[in-house]
Amino acid sequence: RDDRGFALAAVECQGDVLLFLSPALQDAREVVSAAVMQNGLSLRHASAAMAEDLSICLAAVKNNAAALRYASATLRGNRRLVLAAVRQDGTQLKYACPSLRKDTELCLAALAQNTESRTGTSLEMWSKSDFVKRAVSTDRTLAGFAQKACPELWGNRKFVLDVVKQDGSLLEYASKTLRQDHEIVLEAVRQNGISLKWADPCYKSDVEIVSEAILENEAACEFANSKTLGFLGCPGSSQWECALQTKPRPAMPTAKKFGMCRIPSVRT
Repeated sequence: RDDRGFALAAVECQGDVLLFLSPALQDAREVVSAAVMQNGLSLRHASAAMAEDLSICLAAVKNNAAALRYASATLRGNRRLVLAAVRQDGTQLKYACPSLRKDTELCLAALAQNTESRTGTSLEMWSKSDFVKRAVSTDRTLAGFAQKACPELWGNRKFVLDVVKQDGSLLEYASKTLRQDHEIVLEAVRQNGISLKWADPCYKSDVEIVSEAILENEAACEFANSKTLGFLGCPGSSQWECALQTKPRPAMPTAKKFGMCRIPSVRT
């Protein structure tokens, strides 16, 4: 327990041996450093003074990001240490001090590494439009969490217009009122035709909206009103269904074959 040479050799082979050493050796920088370099989680067996040592904690986190939880409360407020941890494992953000869980760059670094880290971010981050725009551009699946965390933001017209321009499918999370907004729906389907699926039903009969959606992605036909498809001469119209009774089966036409072109908006 008290032989420094023996202890050093032991922790170099198995860091958790630190648990069985004397308090003096658990407070010895050389021994603790060797232990955490072999197994970062052995930081939990180090003295309080060692858990306050930034270089020791950085070595522990470098070996295993989960060692962050065993750093002192003071160091869990150290941006450099927390950033080193979340770059390896974003979920460790939950062990950072409250102020760092509101740090935009730290939170985005954590989310980029693992979207599960969203639960470690401060909830107030999800009410900030710039943060949410950057977060959902990293991973669209974060939009569902964002919408539940702050539904009010998804009722903000400027915010929703901006996000559907970068990813039209995010129309899914917009408020009911904004899914009835012509400009927002138009921008959404121009970016991703399939977003017609989440538009208000009235736009599934809107010639301009439907034609823009199909020009972007022909699969948008699935979500359009059949009469509107008939007007445009698209698959899904009665004319097309009749053609399916013939043999051989007709080839799926492209948007160009529909004779479609962008229809200028006449709205004011």
